[in-house]
Amino acid sequence: MAELFRHLAQLYDRVVAERYHLAQLYDKVLAERDHLAQEYHRVVSARDALENRRDELTRAIQDAERAGGVAKGAKRVFAAERPAFPADVLDRADASPITIVDVGAQNLSSEDHVYAPLQRSGIAKVIGFEPLAEAAEERRRGDPNVIMLNHFVGSGRPGTFHVGRFDPTSSLFEPNMPFLSQFVSLPQMCETVSSSPAVTIRLDDVPEISDCDFLKLDVQGSELDVLDGAPRLLAGVAVVHCEVEFAPVYKNQPLFADVDSRLRAAGFELIDLMNSGYAGYADLVRPRAQSRLLWAEAVYFRSPESLAAIGPAKLLRAGIIAHVNYGMYDLAARLLAELDRVTGGATRERYLEELFRPSRNPP
Repeated sequence: MAELFRHLAQLYDRVVAERYHLAQLYDKVLAERDHLAQEYHRVVSARDALENRRDELTRAIQDAERAGGVAKGAKRVFAAERPAFPADVLDRADASPITIVDVGAQNLSSEDHVYAPLQRSGIAKVIGFEPLAEAAEERRRGDPNVIMLNHFVGSGRPGTFHVGRFDPTSSLFEPNMPFLSQFVSLPQMCETVSSSPAVTIRLDDVPEISDCDFLKLDVQGSELDVLDGAPRLLAGVAVVHCEVEFAPVYKNQPLFADVDSRLRAAGFELIDLMNSGYAGYADLVRPRAQSRLLWAEAVYFRSPESLAAIGPAKLLRAGIIAHVNYGMYDLAARLLAELDRVTGGATRERYLEELFRPSRNPP
């Protein structure tokens, strides 16, 4: 009997030892599994990063191949360093303030406002309109020097305001979902989350505005309505910086050709298209290309002859805007030459003297 107990005890010890060995092996397998899982996540993350970078480079190549086309994200609009405009000219009584009317003036998350160089120069007065009350208040808090008015600007007729899932897509025009559904992200961004009746006001009926030098429009399809409501104001505007669409992002909206025709008829000339927006068709599995040009910002200056008919002050301010805000030195010189023709002065010569003095590399 004692021999049996010894045998059973030995057998029990072997079983315990085997169980302990199996437990160690199990822990080792679990640790290896966790390690493999971590490696898997690392490899997947690295793969995704490489694929995303590949897609970015592919799109960059596509942008580079648009030689002579519309410049995407034209950095020169927001350049911080430019040759100074002659200080003695800026000090003239009729040079400033340059009055900017900004229709669609909410804060921008990723870029400066298009007239930021004028603001930084301290020669601009900004009157802004933003129909979204929260966005208007945010801009007011961030830039107390801007006069913010919480109005829907348009033709003066009642309408419906469609609030988009992405605030900047909100519009008095309904998003064109059948068209937008072709593209990546746009249907989600432009989707209407709420609608409400809106009473629009004409710019000509806003008592806070008596004159305007620089009119900026970012109104998601309502450009012609704003222009139709501002014949008096537009007659004195020197520069219009306007977002335009080349395809119907919104139902029944006017397109670039309509806006261009209206502004040309009013005496303006198209100077540049910048900060263009391309969309990628959703049929591609990954967003490796964005081929459809949908919108851009159009820059119009009133012709020198048209400005001369308004008066010398508008010619001078247009020249300042061309130089300070856009770095369009040749256009500034053209406008100042017209100013000299009207006044008999030598402002252009003073401008060229400052622009090309030896301590500076000519632009």
